[in-house]
Amino acid sequence: MKKGVSITLLSIISVILAFLLAMTFARFPIGASKQFNGVLGAIEYDFGMEQNSVFTLKLDKDSDHPEDVREVLDVLTYRLNALGYENSSVKAVKDKSSNVYDIRIEVNANRNEYDKLDTDTLSADINTVAAYGKVEFFGANSSNPTDELFKDIDNPIESVEFSGYDATSASYLVALKFTKDAYSELLTNMRAGDFYFKITLGDQVILGGSEGGIISESYFQNRTIALVSSTEAGAKQMVLQITSGGLDYKYEISDVETASSVMANVGFVSIIAISAIIVLAAVAFAVFYKGYGLVSFISSLAFILVDILMYIAIPSIKLSIASVIGIAFATIIAIDGQIVVIKRVSEEYSAGKTIKSAIRTGFKRALIPTITTGVVSGLTALSLFFIAKGAVKSFAASLGIGVVIATIVSLLLVRLLIAIFLPLCKDKQAFFNFKREDK
Repeated sequence: MKKGVSITLLSIISVILAFLLAMTFARFPIGASKQFNGVLGAIEYDFGMEQNSVFTLKLDKDSDHPEDVREVLDVLTYRLNALGYENSSVKAVKDKSSNVYDIRIEVNANRNEYDKLDTDTLSADINTVAAYGKVEFFGANSSNPTDELFKDIDNPIESVEFSGYDATSASYLVALKFTKDAYSELLTNMRAGDFYFKITLGDQVILGGSEGGIISESYFQNRTIALVSSTEAGAKQMVLQITSGGLDYKYEISDVETASSVMANVGFVSIIAISAIIVLAAVAFAVFYKGYGLVSFISSLAFILVDILMYIAIPSIKLSIASVIGIAFATIIAIDGQIVVIKRVSEEYSAGKTIKSAIRTGFKRALIPTITTGVVSGLTALSLFFIAKGAVKSFAASLGIGVVIATIVSLLLVRLLIAIFLPLCKDKQAFFNFKREDK
């Protein structure tokens, strides 16, 4: 490689790495209302990696005690997931004084466009999650119907979904579709004469008014009837309550606190710590192999930046404690690959070969052990990913991604960088601190 080509390639690599480094950590305003928070700001953090909000739900004094508190936990968890709070914890905590279970919800607030925790939206969503009541249907041939419908039908609802804003009625609509059996029962009642119909959701009447209303077949379209809400949040809450099966017990949010977890911002701190390990490894290489320390630093920096990018490039991957450990293991594998390469090259030079010949042969000798390490680690990560669950699965995903990047860096980028630096140094032996064996 000619000196001019080396300078050009080194400049291009430096510019790319500088850009990636800046985009990873930089934060700056975009226009008057938006904020760019860097790649680290775009990474989704798993539960426990950031500051948590804690909500305590206490059973209303007039409400019955749950026969099975696990059913309550299942409903609350379903609603949290439906609202996008998949990384949360819902637990039942027994109050010793009253012998009643309180519900403790720990959840991470989502971040707004200014990278601030959106606690206001979270509070509103928790109110939706804790909303009391299940959907019930009443009908009769006289006003104020109290006869419960669909007694012999397990689930009369086929689907329920938010339909958006209706300009004509200036309200938000929810489309509730009945099953064929439920609609057949309604048809029989409607064709027998004036039929008063009422739908309630907990303490709220969502169709028919307090005394019910007369309905006919014209109210339905393909077994679907429209429910109305004055607000978008109310309509979405209605959908969530109906689809989750309802909450049969009334809870009140009695306490809200912020968990001062030692894991807050641990993702950012961990990445800084891993970067420090990379710098220390580069310094160690510089002590023993001089210029190779610079090669190691550039290649390791490229490794960690690309690895971080994968957390926003690959959908559904989130940064957790387990995935940070996976990144650390992958970093060790990347550094180990660099050690294998330089030792093989040093051995070949020590045996009497020229620098170029030693590099060529050294990389060939390093090929099999580097690929073997990558394949074994990759297969282990792949097996864990499909077999394990939770934290172990997160560890496997981060390890697998890191191993692939580490192998590519060790075999391709390191060799490219050495080829770039060779034409730029006058004394190649001194640049790498290589020594011949004494004869």
